[in-house]
Amino acid sequence: HGGRVRSHTQDVYLAMNRGFTLIETIIYLALFSLLLLAAVVSAYSLEQVVGAENDGATIANEASFIEGKLRSAVHEGSSLEVKDAGSTLVIHTRDSVFNPIQMQFDADTSSLLMSEGSAELIPITTSNVKTTGGRFSVLADAEGVGRGVDMRFELSGHAYDIHEYLLP
Repeated sequence: HGGRVRSHTQDVYLAMNRGFTLIETIIYLALFSLLLLAAVVSAYSLEQVVGAENDGATIANEASFIEGKLRSAVHEGSSLEVKDAGSTLVIHTRDSVFNPIQMQFDADTSSLLMSEGSAELIPITTSNVKTTGGRFSVLADAEGVGRGVDMRFELSGHAYDIHEYLLP
């Protein structure tokens, strides 16, 4: 029989180095797929958490900016009045160039607008948040003289109530 006879060592070597069977390959691919799926789900969850934190920070920054603008405008004022069923605040200032300062809630654009002097109203809130339910009301002293303003509004569902007073 002209063929070579294999030794037991060669048989063991061939059996150990034959490669992966189809079943082993399918099992490895399934395990790899599960690991990959777990990684994708974890990354997506992390992105959701970071996105929610960024939204909260954006809203807080926007509210702080609005409060600063109101404070600055009211502190410049000598008197104030509320118009248009509470949606507009007019602050009369000592400075004729910037007189009056006006702030207005615009329900159509869900934003807060502001102007100084004869300039047109421009949005001071970004499109990243919705400004809704805004109302101004005058805070009067015992004689009924307006000494401050109460500003209530919502930024993307978060309620704010800010009080500012005219400087003496």
